[in-house]
Amino acid sequence: MDSLADFASLKDPKPMGPKHYPTRHDWSFNEVIEGLVPQGWRIAWEQYVLHQDQDKNIDNAFMLLGIGSTDMQGNDYERIIGARNSGTQHFSFQVGAGNRVFVCDNLAFSAEFVVGRKHTKNIMRDVPILMGSAMADISDAFMSQDRRIELYKGIGLDRKDQHNIMMECVRRGAVPPSQLKHWIGEVDSPAHEEFSDDSAWSFQNSFTELAKRWNFPVMQHRTQVLTGVMDRVLDIEDELNPNKNVVAATATMEDAEVTGHIV
Repeated sequence: MDSLADFASLKDPKPMGPKHYPTRHDWSFNEVIEGLVPQGWRIAWEQYVLHQDQDKNIDNAFMLLGIGSTDMQGNDYERIIGARNSGTQHFSFQVGAGNRVFVCDNLAFSAEFVVGRKHTKNIMRDVPILMGSAMADISDAFMSQDRRIELYKGIGLDRKDQHNIMMECVRRGAVPPSQLKHWIGEVDSPAHEEFSDDSAWSFQNSFTELAKRWNFPVMQHRTQVLTGVMDRVLDIEDELNPNKNVVAATATMEDAEVTGHIV
């Protein structure tokens, strides 16, 4: 889809049961965009994808936003927000925080938040309220992300550390065993000379170069898992997120909450 306006021509999603209240993709994504305003962020670029298949009962949409902000620490990457919405109960309305590296267009995610959790009766009433809480959490995630990248650039990885991260990523489903050879090849002979050193930052980008092979939902999940694994192996979790296990804000309204996990 070329723009958010292209979704306007779509029919309203049909409920799949008496307790299913699906939201339009354009309405959901516009709530994310409206939530950027109080944070002082601007949209540098936007991308949209629609996946519909009537035979398989699929109605899913995805959005990527490049975020401009005056409090950015690095000049070789930018913050991004990813969002997805399903009219056919494949997943909840979700918003994620990540980064895009300028030199290679690699994407990596580090946090994800579920807004509204279920497509239930009061979701359209509650999401605009909950989005403020979600954006505050994403703002915190961006700050942690900036610090993470700063640390990654200053930490060197030997072969043992690289092996430990790779094996843990296989165990956690972040990379199929069949793709390990390609990942190792990217580490040994990176596609971009900027990532030819032994830093954790270069190592992460070797993975995200591989991640270009995967569709957006798969890439988003797998890079988020990688980030968590690397933070644990490098022992920087406490510095990044003192309350790292779960970031949650629960509203006093029926079937409505914002829950998130920063890895």
